[in-house]
Amino acid sequence: MNHFRESEWAEPMSDEAAHILLNKLVAGSTLVEEENEEAQKTPSRQTVANPEDVIINIPEDIDPELWEAYLQDAQENATNFIDLVNEIIQNPERAKIAEAQRVAHTLKGSSNTVGITAIANIAHPLEDTLEYLAENQIVPPKALTDMMVEAADCLAIMVDGLADGETEVPEALPVLQLVLDWANRIDTGNLDAPPPTRAVDAAKSETKPTPSSETTDKPAAKKAPATKKAPAASSGTTGQVLKVPTTSIDELIRLVGELSISVGQIQDKLKHLMNNARTLSDQNLIMRHRTLELEKLVDVRGVTGVDSSTKTKNKKNNLDSLEFQEYNELHSISHSFIESVDDNRELSLLIREDIHNLEEMFIHQERLNKEFETNIMKTRMVPVKTIVSKLERIVRQTARSTGKNAQLEVDGQDILIDSDVLNNLADPMLHILRNSIDHGLETPDKRPSDKPETGTIKVSFYTEGNNIVVKCEDDGQGLNYDRIRSTAIERGVITDNQELTEKELARLILLSGFSTKSGVTQVSGRGIGMDVVHTNIKKMKGTIDLTSETGKGTTFLIKLPMSLVTVHVLLVNVAGYRFGIPTNTLERALASGMGEITTIGDEISFKLNKNMYAIKYLADLLNLPGERAAFDENLNSPILLVHEETGVTAVVVDELIDTHDLVLKTMGQYVRNIHGVAGASILGDGSVVSLLDIPDLLRSPMQSVMSSYQGASEGGDDMAMSAGIPTIMIVDDSLSVRKSLSLLVEEEGYDTILAKDGQEAVELLNESKPDVMLVDMEMPRMNGLELTAYVRNSQSLQNMPLFMITSRTTKKHRDMAKEAGVTDYLTKPYQDNELLDLIDNALRKK
Repeated sequence: MNHFRESEWAEPMSDEAAHILLNKLVAGSTLVEEENEEAQKTPSRQTVANPEDVIINIPEDIDPELWEAYLQDAQENATNFIDLVNEIIQNPERAKIAEAQRVAHTLKGSSNTVGITAIANIAHPLEDTLEYLAENQIVPPKALTDMMVEAADCLAIMVDGLADGETEVPEALPVLQLVLDWANRIDTGNLDAPPPTRAVDAAKSETKPTPSSETTDKPAAKKAPATKKAPAASSGTTGQVLKVPTTSIDELIRLVGELSISVGQIQDKLKHLMNNARTLSDQNLIMRHRTLELEKLVDVRGVTGVDSSTKTKNKKNNLDSLEFQEYNELHSISHSFIESVDDNRELSLLIREDIHNLEEMFIHQERLNKEFETNIMKTRMVPVKTIVSKLERIVRQTARSTGKNAQLEVDGQDILIDSDVLNNLADPMLHILRNSIDHGLETPDKRPSDKPETGTIKVSFYTEGNNIVVKCEDDGQGLNYDRIRSTAIERGVITDNQELTEKELARLILLSGFSTKSGVTQVSGRGIGMDVVHTNIKKMKGTIDLTSETGKGTTFLIKLPMSLVTVHVLLVNVAGYRFGIPTNTLERALASGMGEITTIGDEISFKLNKNMYAIKYLADLLNLPGERAAFDENLNSPILLVHEETGVTAVVVDELIDTHDLVLKTMGQYVRNIHGVAGASILGDGSVVSLLDIPDLLRSPMQSVMSSYQGASEGGDDMAMSAGIPTIMIVDDSLSVRKSLSLLVEEEGYDTILAKDGQEAVELLNESKPDVMLVDMEMPRMNGLELTAYVRNSQSLQNMPLFMITSRTTKKHRDMAKEAGVTDYLTKPYQDNELLDLIDNALRKK
């Protein structure tokens, strides 16, 4: 008012008019606050879930970088939320509930940012429910935790479906209705109020496409207890994580591979040097024998070339034969030669000692290289526990859908596996778990009395040599071999009189389209699943075995090769060619003469001890020219026992050469997918050797496939820091929010500094000072209010513009932000120009 009363105005406001206007403004502001407070006391929340609320609409114009960041962020948050809900069930402490509420808040905010409102619609009432529990320190009842488990599973399914472009999740609508019912019940402050059953039932009835899905009602949900984890060793505290592009890791792995090749070549040269040193020592020994013979001839036998008359004269003069007069140049030269030979021997001994020291240094260098390789590979390794929550979720869902009781136990959660291998393994594991519950476990009314009421599926991860082994075993009814056999006969897979062992019958379920179920359900029965598992395992160069005992259960055993820079390789000679065979595919390598060849009818087999194996020539598998010896008892060639899907096969080679640790290299972009060839490697002498995939060779005859060239262009953005460009620090624990804000301000020409929470922001502020800060309110380690207080208490930072950007719209939160010293408070959702105007005005004032 004083501003409008200044004399500089053409018509300054009078004192009376100013007071009247001031009273009106004050009265209007108070009225708005009262209305807001009244609205907060009686919040208006949605009561009925609508189908459009759970439809996933992916914006077509979304930035690819923002979408990738959101997917990564959402998957991590969905997994964390499931883990936190399970922890709340075990120990409902306030800190865990508050942490779950923060994760739900982050998931809601990031989903709203990119326009995935279906996920935000479920996360928002979940967040409010958890906030109420945390603030009032209430232990959630079992019905509420059951709802949170279903909601957490549903959110994870929706997030997983985003990458595949799925727009509908059938269970999302009843889950949203259930979440809304609890949130509305909590708004009244009465957790014991009965839910509006008509809304829930109506929502559920819309998502029942088949009779089998009727088992997803409330009683079935009660039958499926929460899954439990097997005891696992604590991983201890984790240090600060540094995110590095995968291209940089791949380049480091390539350099480690090249270093390993160089080490192999140096080792080969060192072996040659050692052999030459030994040859030199042997030669010195021969020279020493020759010098002794020469010395004997010259000194002992007197073969000196001295005239006999001279010797007679010396005797007459009574001169001793050892006196100098009897020595000539031959004596001097022979003695000098003998001394030179001795010196040469000493020098060769010194060389051998140096070579021995060099060999010790090389062994140390080789160990360092191995350690370097191991640590580089660890950058791509992730613990098995990262997919455990997904496995637990599929067990819960399948158990609810089938009305069965199931629990999951996981051993070896700390085993490290290449992230690509683990991601590719996740889908086959989900198929196996579904089949174990749907086909294996019995329903509660049919489960034998000698078994626990709840069926158990145990998944074990462990290493075996250079292989990762995954064992999945259930205590269900096992395979119905009679049903499998009759189905195979009906489909023409086998004939009526064809005899198969139980193991061979079991492998029939891995055939495409083979199913013993007559009905079609949402879980299984469409004849797909196990053939997909088999195909995916083969793509990963792995094997799958299954054994089953009727009435006791089924076991799946998956073996996958570890992703290593170097592989242990056996070099063999076949038809005059050298080939390498990775030893992780071999059971044994037998020298010639071991075992015997047996002939039963038209079938020829290899017998070792009491075991019989089919036998093949490796040269035949490779279609190499040349004559082959007959398979008879006189066969005198080395034999390899190779493990493949159908068992162990004996493969004949011409010669076993040596073993090496070699770097497996791909064949390049011009020669891809050669059947039976895993790659190539470079030996120490510089020659190239093909590394064979013998299990692949045994599947079908050798064939070469030339793939077309596919050019791949790589490009990058050159980032240049220009002096004088304002810098904006963005602090938010949501990766997608950070990414979207950074893209927005960078398009306006500003530079950005990103931090995932307040503590990281403090560390970055010690290194550089931004011009403006954009801060989220709720973050781990140090929240936005604490960060604001730190900035305002810092002498060098206290005048920095700091904007709080949050979805918290209540007056309480605004007052807290104002008290902390926030420059301005921007609530979500907001228009982009609103944020840019705040930044622009703040920079102008500075």
